[in-house]
Amino acid sequence: MARVCKKWRMIAYDTRLWKSVSLRPEISGLHVGSLEALLALISIRFGPSLRYIELPIELITHTVLHELANKCPNLTHMLLDFSTAMQLHDFSEMQAFPTKLRYLCICLSEVIFMEGFMRKIYNFINGLEILHLIGTYEKVEEEEEEIYEVINVHKLKSATPNLRVINLYGINFIDDSHIDAFSSNCIQLECLAVNYCNKVTGSTMKTLFQRSRRLRCLLMNQTNLKSEYVM
Repeated sequence: MARVCKKWRMIAYDTRLWKSVSLRPEISGLHVGSLEALLALISIRFGPSLRYIELPIELITHTVLHELANKCPNLTHMLLDFSTAMQLHDFSEMQAFPTKLRYLCICLSEVIFMEGFMRKIYNFINGLEILHLIGTYEKVEEEEEEIYEVINVHKLKSATPNLRVINLYGINFIDDSHIDAFSSNCIQLECLAVNYCNKVTGSTMKTLFQRSRRLRCLLMNQTNLKSEYVM
């Protein structure tokens, strides 16, 4: 586009275009053909303008995350889509991650354990205020063979004490113990959603209300609430 004429070049380089970027073409975003092309975009186009980015699994690498941390100081909102992953990239050399994130959405895989990635970012996400963990509810078959706890919620809650909004959607391993874990550490919690988490029965609701004095919104659609816990 930038090569057509000067006016189009001005449009392509307009920093206002690069505040919010989705790189998930099957959802709503742009298609980037290679990691090299993305790294060039981060350096030349995104820079300080970038506030929000969505990355698919093939673009979630330690190199990309390093560049975002170094070149995009105003990045505050991020979505990482691992939902189609069959294996993760190697994050053993990852030493940097965006530190100003206030919003993080992670789309979980049904079979990939996230701890190798998560333990690399725990030290960078203590400023998070909004967390979305999106499960694979729509993909679950009626006869599920085995359920894997693909992300360690108990470690995650320790790294995110400033959360105000927690949305756990359609995660087949989430139960009342995970609600208890978040409520024990996130004293500023204002909104909790566990829609389509069918292992939730409500057994820790009393403790949740006692601990989370700021709680104003509780969403538990399509869970398995027991009357003895809510009456």
